[in-house]
Formats: sequence, structure tokens, C-alpha cells
Amino acid sequence: MKGCSDKISVIVPVFNAEKTLEICVKSILAQTHKNIELILVDDGSSDGSLTIIENLQRKDNRIKYVHISNSGVSCARNTGIDLAEGDYISFADADDFMDVSMLQKLYDAIEREQADVSVCRYTSRNEYEKCKCTLVKKIEKSEMLQELMHPRNEMAAFVWNRLYRTSVIKNNGICFDNRIKVCEDTLFNFTVLQYSDTIVIVDEALYHYKINDCGAMFGRSFNSNKLSANRAYEIMLSKVDNKADREAVELACMLYNVILKLQIYKYRYHIKDSEKLKIKEMLRLNPRTFMLSDLNMKYKIAYLLLII
Repeated sequence: MKGCSDKISVIVPVFNAEKTLEICVKSILAQTHKNIELILVDDGSSDGSLTIIENLQRKDNRIKYVHISNSGVSCARNTGIDLAEGDYISFADADDFMDVSMLQKLYDAIEREQADVSVCRYTSRNEYEKCKCTLVKKIEKSEMLQELMHPRNEMAAFVWNRLYRTSVIKNNGICFDNRIKVCEDTLFNFTVLQYSDTIVIVDEALYHYKINDCGAMFGRSFNSNKLSANRAYEIMLSKVDNKADREAVELACMLYNVILKLQIYKYRYHIKDSEKLKIKEMLRLNPRTFMLSDLNMKYKIAYLLLII
């Protein structure tokens, strides 16, 4: 009988994370679900991260680690997937931490409903959210796609607030696209969703996320990596097979490109003509749906100004 003996592989890419890594690792090792393997993938760190990893590994044999040349978070996660031996896979970022009950609650939900993926909410605050009870519910694939494209429930399209059945990932050859530097999580979850029969929601904030002001997505200057997201949207648009799902992806893509183009103007960033044409193409995917959507009016006004 499997049950509580099921192993969870937790994959953590590490790059120059010496200031936060120990807190992250301790929150994972302290999980109430004890049958875990923690896979730390050092992505060519130049600080003291590798030394911290080696010291932590000596104290707990549930830790595996591998050192690779700097290749980016997608490559690091793929390396972790290849090494994973657990029945389930979870991810974390080295500057975040988990509530001690996170994996147990995600595991209980996925087992109870015989689901392929379980998802919890997250918080960017440092405080633990007090919750008297945990609501667990199934969610339709179309609803989950809407949440991936238009996050409204503090679940969004990240990979670190989810538990995945390993067989869904490995049997279908699902991995992160190394060419995509922004929205790689969205594409990964979109692909997993296509091969999943049941998704379950744990309606509690169990993952504690630190917004990185220097990251590709939220950096306070223009980062050319943001241009790679359009490749993710192209792949998703090629795979949606009904009108409602296609409109959801189109709307997300158009909104992304509105914000992208505004940032290009703001930071006076020069892009190639081919990239300008791609943004223009994406902005014209479905103008009617965009203007009739419930998006904030400021984005609709910006859109009209950008396409003039």
C-alpha cells in the first residue's frame, strides 16, 4: 500500500542564494510529510551557495545535490526532474519558503481525489496566514486554464505552489523550454494541464513567495528576456482546441504585449524589427475580446493608443 509512504521530490534551483537558501531548505526538511527527497541544483553559483548545500547535505541524507554550469532556471529544473525518484514532484525557489504543512495538504488532496495536480494559494507576505480549515475542491480544466492566463485567486501560473504526479510529467516528456525565460512556468503548467484528468485546489496560502525586483519579470528596467514570452504564447495558441480556451490565451497574450510595449517605451529599449512585428501581431489577435473583457480600463486605453 502506498499512502503516506509515497515519496515527494522537491526540486530547488539554486543560483547565488547564500542569503536565503538555508531558510528555504529548512522549511522543506521540516515538512510534516517526511518522505521527501530534496534535490538542490546549483546553477553555477559564484557565492557561497555550494558550500551551504554541502553542509546541509551532511546533516540530512534526504538531500541530493548536483552542480551544473550556469544555464538558467529551466535547465536547472529539468535536471531536477531527471533526477527525481519520487511519486510526486514539487518545486521551490531558493529565496522562498513553505508552510510546514504544505506538502502534506497538497498530497492529501491529490490522493483523496485521485488527481494529477494539486494547487494551493501563495502569499508574498512574511506572516503565516491563520486558517481554521482547509477547503479542498476539484476544479475543471477550463477554470484552471483561466486561472493560468488571468490569475485572480492567488494561485497564478507558478510551479512552486503545486504538487504534480510524477508519471504525468515523465510519461509525457514534459519539461521546461530552455529558450523561454519569462512565462516558462505558464507553458509548463499549460502542458501538464493538457495531460491531466483531475486538478484539485487547496484553498489556503501555504507557499511564501518573495518578489524579486531584479528578476526577469518584475525588474525595474527592461529585460530582453521578456521578449521570449511570446514564444510560449505561440506554442499555447497552437494547442488550444476550443473557442473559450483560445480566447483566454489570446487575451493573456494581448495584455502581456500591451505591458511589454509600454515598458519598451518607458525604458527606451531598442528591439529588432522582427520583435516589433511579433508584438504587433500579438496585439491584433482578438481586439474585440480584449475591449469587451473585464480588464482594467487603463489597459484598454493603453491598447488603443498603442495600435494607432
